[in-house]
Amino acid sequence: MLTPAWARPVERREQLDPAHREAGVTSWIWDVTLGRMEWFGNPDALLGIAPGAFSGRYEDYLERLHPDDALAAKCTFVEGLKGLRPHYRAEERLLWPDGSVHWLETFGHAEHSDGCAVRMAGVLRDITERRRAEERIRDLEAFSLAVSHDLHAPVRTIAGFAELLREDCGSMLNVEGRQHLERIRVAAKNMGEMIEGLLALSTSGRRELAFDAVSVGALATELIGYLRPACGFTGEACVGELPAAHGDARLIRQVLQNLLANAMKFTTPAACSACSSASTRKRSTRVRGSASPPCAASSSVTAARCAPRACPAAAPRSTSRCARLNPSSAGA
Repeated sequence: MLTPAWARPVERREQLDPAHREAGVTSWIWDVTLGRMEWFGNPDALLGIAPGAFSGRYEDYLERLHPDDALAAKCTFVEGLKGLRPHYRAEERLLWPDGSVHWLETFGHAEHSDGCAVRMAGVLRDITERRRAEERIRDLEAFSLAVSHDLHAPVRTIAGFAELLREDCGSMLNVEGRQHLERIRVAAKNMGEMIEGLLALSTSGRRELAFDAVSVGALATELIGYLRPACGFTGEACVGELPAAHGDARLIRQVLQNLLANAMKFTTPAACSACSSASTRKRSTRVRGSASPPCAASSSVTAARCAPRACPAAAPRSTSRCARLNPSSAGA
């Protein structure tokens, strides 16, 4: 039987150590029959100790683990020796001498002969920053969820009473009073939309992606009809030829809705405005880690654009690609 490369005697440590340091990993090989364990990379830096202070014994490594993780790490190691887990992966907390806690991701492999372990090898890498980032994301999601739910009720109350005031007492207010009331109503509506956005953001990272065929053109048309009254947009809406996409319909809808809403909200005031959506063909790409075919959505760039547009009063209907949705402004 051929001896795997990782189990052969290492004669060029000066070549392996720089490669390990560059990759940010530390590895070890244990010859069970000889009772010899070799470490590669920079185990001292990984353990937070002075250069040359690490003995290289696995027992000394276990002593530096968090008490809540040391027993599980030892059991995993023993199970690998017994052949119960010839390949394993685990995450363990490491206690540095300065009292700080660092997270390690460990991988191990055992080779057996006649039912007995003869060699083991493993790789360790520090994933502290990744774990901290994950914790920050979880905190942000929890905060967004709490804020979204807690702010919904008062904003709805403000919007509701503003509407009642407009219906019951609107005729009693002067022009300036009605303008103030309208500002309150619009501000409450915008705040409600921001809260809904926070709620959507807080849950987006916890849902599995579902890849389906999405008709971007039909979706854009649907969203324009939905957003027009919400954004107060009275201009033209043009949907050009858009390719089909293959991806998560919920996220595609959210991105397209944000694009169209921004285009409508930030249109420069003019006698007539036009909102258009079109695509430009780009090089197709594949998302790393996905077994699905290249995403059709990635092969095009969809743009939503709003701009002032001259509207000739006598424009022939047959030459217009967009329905005139605000004919009254055309004659202004």
